[in-house]
Amino acid sequence: FVGLTIGIGGVLAAGVIAVSLHELSDNPARWGWTWSTMPDAFGEAPSTEGLVEDERVESAGMYQVSQVALDGSSMGAFAMVPLKGPLTFTGLDGRLPAGPGEVAVGEQTMSDLGVSIGGTVEATAPDGTSARTLTVVGTAVLPPTEDSNIDVGAVLTPDGLAAFDRSDLLESPVLTYPAGADV
Repeated sequence: FVGLTIGIGGVLAAGVIAVSLHELSDNPARWGWTWSTMPDAFGEAPSTEGLVEDERVESAGMYQVSQVALDGSSMGAFAMVPLKGPLTFTGLDGRLPAGPGEVAVGEQTMSDLGVSIGGTVEATAPDGTSARTLTVVGTAVLPPTEDSNIDVGAVLTPDGLAAFDRSDLLESPVLTYPAGADV
């Protein structure tokens, strides 16, 4: 009976893992990837004019990544410049920022900083300049990078990110396609 119980438990655990993995791979917004593709720009971001006018593209935006320090902790800061159609980040609790004085953070960042929705954080550029107080308006799933996980970092509006030193700013076009499109 013990062997049978362990065997059934193993089969059920494998099924749960398989279903969870399938759900994550079929729904990339759950891990912060809300677009279909991110063309590799290899340095400078390409012109997006043709992409915006192309009817095969449902939505387009410029994904921006920089660094910001919240309450003294340096982390990735993300913003999305919408160019065509709806394109944003994945919000969890609360909402995504709507103005330059607001921020949504990853759940681990919220825990590490000891803040909650409605609280405030002191935001600076990584070198300590451009100090501003931001209101935490929600939590978000952040696209994973080489330097951070999906629950670490901050989402700002493009204007909010522009308020900080942007010498390290990286921009990449991101696109979504209509359902059934041949990517």
